[in-house]
Amino acid sequence: MEILNVFAMVGMVINDLLAIISVIGSVILFFGAFSNAPLKRYGRIADWSILGLIFGALLQISMAITGTIPEKIGFLVPMTPSMVTALLGLSFMLLVGRWLLRRNRYKLTYSNNQPNRAGQSTREMAALRYKNRVWFVLLTTGIVLLIILVAYHSNTLGIGGFGFVGLIILARLVMNYSDAGTKKMMKEERRAIRGAKGEEKVGSILESLGEEFLVIHDVLSPYGNIDHVVISKENGIFLLETKAHGGRVSVNNGHLLVNGYDPEKDFIAQTLNNTYWLRDKICNLIDVHVWVIPVLVFTNAFVEGTAPIKGVKIINKKYLLNTLQRPNTKAPNLVIWEKREKIIKAL
Repeated sequence: MEILNVFAMVGMVINDLLAIISVIGSVILFFGAFSNAPLKRYGRIADWSILGLIFGALLQISMAITGTIPEKIGFLVPMTPSMVTALLGLSFMLLVGRWLLRRNRYKLTYSNNQPNRAGQSTREMAALRYKNRVWFVLLTTGIVLLIILVAYHSNTLGIGGFGFVGLIILARLVMNYSDAGTKKMMKEERRAIRGAKGEEKVGSILESLGEEFLVIHDVLSPYGNIDHVVISKENGIFLLETKAHGGRVSVNNGHLLVNGYDPEKDFIAQTLNNTYWLRDKICNLIDVHVWVIPVLVFTNAFVEGTAPIKGVKIINKKYLLNTLQRPNTKAPNLVIWEKREKIIKAL
C-alpha cells in the first residue's frame, strides 16, 4: 500500500505532463497510420507516447485505489483528475485506432492451393480500403464526440473559457480532417474497384485463347502484383500490366501521357521492374534464358499508335489477342512450354 501512496503522490505532480505527452504522440501516430511509415520511423515519439500512457494510467489507478482525489493534478497545466483520465483515454483510443488501421492496410491474401482469379488482389485491396475508411470514420467521430463531451463538462472539469474555445476549434479541425480523409479514401477505393474491373475484362479476353496458351493471374512480386502472365507455346512469355484509365493515352518524347499529363505513377518503370524480376525468376528456375515481352494494356482509354517505350508495348485491350498471337521469332523456347507446370507452381 505504501508503494501505491508513493505512486499517487507522484501522479499528483506529473500526470498532467504524462497525459499531454501521450495524447500528442498518439495523435501523430494515429494520423501517421495512413502513410507507409512503420512505427520505428517515429522513434522517440512512439516511445514517449506509449510510456506516457502506461505510467499515466498506473498513477491514475494508484490515486483511485488510495482515495487520493485532488482538485487539480500537475504542475505544467494543472487540470482535474477527470480531465487527465479523459486525455489518457483519448490517447488509448488513438493508439488502438492506429493498430487497427495498420493491421488492415494492404493485407492481401494469396492462396497456394488455388489459382488466383483476374483482379483478385485488387478486389481485396478495395475491400480493405473500404474497411479502413469505416474504421477511420468511426474513430474520428468518436474523437469529436469525446472532445464535445469534455467541452460540455468544461466547468466541472475546471477548463476555462479559452480552453472551451480551444476544444471547439479542435473538434472542428478533426471534423475537417475526417471529411478530407474520407473523400481521399473513397477516391482510392473507387480507383481500386475500377482497376479490378479492368483486370477482369482482360481476364475474360484471355479465356478465349486456345490450348497453346497458359494464363496465370495475379502473380505477387516485390514490385506489386503482376496482373497477368501468358505463356505461349509458339511466342514465349508475355507480362501484361492492366490499366483502367479513361481518356486518351499518348507518348511524347518517350514519356507516357494519360490525357496529356503524366500518370500518378511511372507505369513503364513498374512494368519493366516486374518484367526483369519475372525473367530472372524463370531463368533461375529452369536454367534457360527466357525472353519476357512486357505489354501495357489499357481497357478504357484510346491509345494512339506508338512504338514501344523501352521495349514495353502499349495497346488498347481490343488489340490484345493479336499481340499475343502474332508470331515472334525471338521469343519461342520449347523448354519453357515443356516446363510450364513447374513455372506455374513457382509463381
